[in-house]
Amino acid sequence: MLQTDKVLIPWHSMAGHNPGHLVWDDFLPLYKLITAFDLIDKDMVLIRYDLTLAMWAGCQRQWEKCRPILKKFLPLLGTHLNMTSSQNDTSLELVVDGEQLSRKSKYVCAPNGAAGLGYLTDHFKSYHGWHPDDYKMALNTGRGGQMYQFRNWMVDNVYEEKRDERKISKAPYRIIISSSSSDKAPRRVSFNHLATNIRYRLGHKYELDIKEVVLHTMSIKEQVQLTADAAIFISMCGGGAVTSMFLPKGASLLLYYTAAGHGRHPNTPARLDWDLLNNIGYIRVHWLPKPRQMFLKPTVGQNENRNDDLDFVLNLLDHELDIISHFDDYK
Repeated sequence: MLQTDKVLIPWHSMAGHNPGHLVWDDFLPLYKLITAFDLIDKDMVLIRYDLTLAMWAGCQRQWEKCRPILKKFLPLLGTHLNMTSSQNDTSLELVVDGEQLSRKSKYVCAPNGAAGLGYLTDHFKSYHGWHPDDYKMALNTGRGGQMYQFRNWMVDNVYEEKRDERKISKAPYRIIISSSSSDKAPRRVSFNHLATNIRYRLGHKYELDIKEVVLHTMSIKEQVQLTADAAIFISMCGGGAVTSMFLPKGASLLLYYTAAGHGRHPNTPARLDWDLLNNIGYIRVHWLPKPRQMFLKPTVGQNENRNDDLDFVLNLLDHELDIISHFDDYK
């Protein structure tokens, strides 16, 4: 019998090898599930359920790709990979007076349990923003408060305690530029010289702390620590942008998308995770088409290398920094 401070949850990962799918299609539904049944104060005991007919993108068929991503991101749930199992290798180890007994059982009883994700996922039957029909129905309208609670819960789990967040209205203003956030060629973007252009055009007006990062090289705790106090986050959309969810309330997110689409839908814009991010509530989200020509390095005393895309994003950053720097004026 599991302890009363635990909750047993069978679950199936749709595509746990992708951080965006893992957090928004698996972790978010799990959070909704345990809050719906008032089990948020219990430690989760996760049993990954392998289906008779394996899903094409599921971890059951792609475990070697899923394993490192699960190991990296499970601390967001307050657990670790070696503390989870599947229904094929689950066993209850009996401990009496601190001593582990040799007897084991493949049957696990629990006073608390919860199951069923389905409609609790971030997009239900839509396709994340690949198809024009994905924009006809919004599943996440009115869920901004729940998204913010989910964000805070994950941050607390990583820190293993509640923390006081730094006021983003105080300088220096951290801007995160996330490069190479996707392994898909159309979204595998390096924001060449963007940081240099930001410093050149806005550095005299604001005290800036610009971080150019490749997030997949960082641990999840390092990603949370970097993002939780940031003012602005810049990235291509897609699963690699999931770290932006750790931005504090009032921050800004600039997401680039492929205007011409790619892959299965080559003729429509791919504003991936549109529904969730447009309704996330606690941050301001801006969608920008990926420039055909990446940003050029500025030349001191010359403006010839400016282009419309660069001017637009720098003016938008100026606008967002102006809002953020005046937060305390309205209290």
